[in-house]
Amino acid sequence: MVLLLGAVVGSFLHVVVCRLPSGMSLAWPASHCPRCHGFIRYRHNIPLLGYLLTGRRCAHCKEPIPWHYPAAEWLSMAIAGLAWWRFGPGACSVLVMILGWSLLVLCALDHLHNWLPRRLGIALLAGGLAASASEACLVSLLPALLGAAVGGLLMMKHLWPPAVRERSRPDPVLGMALGAWLGWQGMLLGSVTQLALWVLPRNLAAQLRPATLWSVAGWLILLAQGNPGQTPTLGLCYDC
Repeated sequence: MVLLLGAVVGSFLHVVVCRLPSGMSLAWPASHCPRCHGFIRYRHNIPLLGYLLTGRRCAHCKEPIPWHYPAAEWLSMAIAGLAWWRFGPGACSVLVMILGWSLLVLCALDHLHNWLPRRLGIALLAGGLAASASEACLVSLLPALLGAAVGGLLMMKHLWPPAVRERSRPDPVLGMALGAWLGWQGMLLGSVTQLALWVLPRNLAAQLRPATLWSVAGWLILLAQGNPGQTPTLGLCYDC
């Protein structure tokens, strides 16, 4: 059921990524082919299965369906499955799923449209602080506040190699949001990936985007910590 939920959410997230930048409604018009604008039949709109039923082509114009349609559903399923497996049933796993799905949208918007919606970053920041205040997840309130401050500092543009800054602007709000979820120790651990960019060849570093790098590293660090009731896998004490 969790994987099915992930596939359904992934299908919706793809709609968000395609329509949000242009200001289109997420509910209207109904799902349609971006090339011929033919409406997608209900049976062809079933996550993953619909992609196979159509032979990976539009039922109207027969043009190939882009790979990122099923990729969004597979990635969303992976986020849901890993969160449920690591944290088990409960509020924490649901929060980690929501965080992962939100970061997936941010990464897709950053890569496809070079755009990071400030409202989504603020919502993630508020959600992280609310989760820490309610002790529903890994980080208590004080480490979350310190993490938000550290995250904002780490996203300052001068801390990124020039080759990275030329292609994508670091977003301090996203850094603060991840810090609220990870705490200051988790952000310092994640900063190792950021420091590694300084020793990479310029052409390789230029291919990486700050939002994607930190989103992937941050979510994996959060996942590695496991359930708050367990001994932290990485040995970090967020209440110290």
